[in-house]
Amino acid sequence: MIDTKICVSLTEPVYRDKATLRIELHGRLDIRCTSKLLSALTTETKAIAGYIIDLRAVREIYDSGVALLLMANRRARAASLPLELINCDTRLARRCRSLGLTVAHKAPVLEMA
Repeated sequence: MIDTKICVSLTEPVYRDKATLRIELHGRLDIRCTSKLLSALTTETKAIAGYIIDLRAVREIYDSGVALLLMANRRARAASLPLELINCDTRLARRCRSLGLTVAHKAPVLEMA
């Protein structure tokens, strides 16, 4: 069984002297990592300029994982902060864009399950 690990870090302040919260997901993206991801998004929003979710180390993504990304995006919007996905494959990027998520142009590195 593949477990999900989440690493959270702050980038150097670049926008209005605020850092971006970078969330790196590792392993499997599905409903089981909901509490981990949403707790990472509950950081003090006044101290950050936005969120970046890095999917480079994700090996499997299920529909519930895509739903989780949409939930994370709604939380970010509620806090008036941008959320951007990076390092996802072309198929997932297309799907996320069609759902209204912001996807950066990075090299594709993961496969959909």
